[in-house]
Amino acid sequence: MTEVSSYDPLAPDTVADPFPAYAWLRERCPVHRTEQFGHPVYTLSRQTDVHRILTDPWHWSNQLGPGVGYAGPERRGDIQRFDPPEHTQRRKFARAEFNPVQVAQLIDRTRGIAADMAAVMAASPQPFELHDGFALPIPILGFIDMMGVDRADRDRIKAWADELVKGLSDPYLAGPALGDLRRYLLEKVRAVRAGEPVPDGLLKTYAMREFDGALMPEGEMANMLSQFMVAGHETTTSLITNLVYRLLERRELWERLLVDRSYCETAVEESLRFDPPVL
Repeated sequence: MTEVSSYDPLAPDTVADPFPAYAWLRERCPVHRTEQFGHPVYTLSRQTDVHRILTDPWHWSNQLGPGVGYAGPERRGDIQRFDPPEHTQRRKFARAEFNPVQVAQLIDRTRGIAADMAAVMAASPQPFELHDGFALPIPILGFIDMMGVDRADRDRIKAWADELVKGLSDPYLAGPALGDLRRYLLEKVRAVRAGEPVPDGLLKTYAMREFDGALMPEGEMANMLSQFMVAGHETTTSLITNLVYRLLERRELWERLLVDRSYCETAVEESLRFDPPVL
C-alpha cells in the first residue's frame, strides 16, 4: 500500500490509487481543506459526515456544483446544481422518461445489443479489445440513440465525456470539452426549435417541452442535456471494464460466475461499491 503523509487530490499516487489517501483522511484529517484550486475546497471522508451533508440541502447547497471546480451562472440548467424546491421541479421535467416502467421497457433491447456484441467477440479469431469493442459501444448504442444523437457523433461525445469526468477532480481539464459539448447541443436545440428535421429522441422531446409555462432557455437546455450525455454512458462503460478487470484479477471469482450466474447481480453491485466509476 502507498505510504501517505498528506492529502492532495491531484497527486499522481492519489489518482492512481485513492484508497490509501482516503484511509489517511478518515484517520488523520476527516475534514480536509485546500486552496490549491484558487478557492477553499473541503473533503469529508467519514460516512456519517458525508451522509449528513448529502441529505441536508437546507444547510448544504448544491449551487456550486460537484467536484473541485466552482460553477458559475453559465452552468444553469444542470440538475445537480439546484437545491429544493427548484431541483424537484427540474427532476419532474425529465421524470416521465426515466420512471421504472419506462426503464424496464429498455431491458430487452439493451440485452439484445449486448448479446449481439458478445457474439461478435466470441467469433473473433483475434483477442478482442473489451473497452473499445464492447464496453464503450453498448451504452452509446443504447442511451445516446435514445437521446436522438447521430451515431456518427458518438466518438466525439465519448471524448468530451471523458474530459468532463476528469474535470470533477481537475477543473482545468474540463473547460475545452465543456465548451465544445455545449456548442454542439446548442446547435441541436436551435435546430429543433427552428423546425429543422432532426432524429426522434429525448433531445427533440425536451427541447420542445415547456417548463414553468414556457420553453426552457436554450442555454439551460443545453446544460441539462450535457449532463445526460455524460452520466448516461460514461459510467456504464467504466462499470463494465472495472468489473471484468477485478474478476480476472481474482480468477476464482470469474470461474464462480461462469458456473453460477446467480452471482451476476451481486457482482455488479459489489463492483459499484469497490470501484465506483466516478471517484
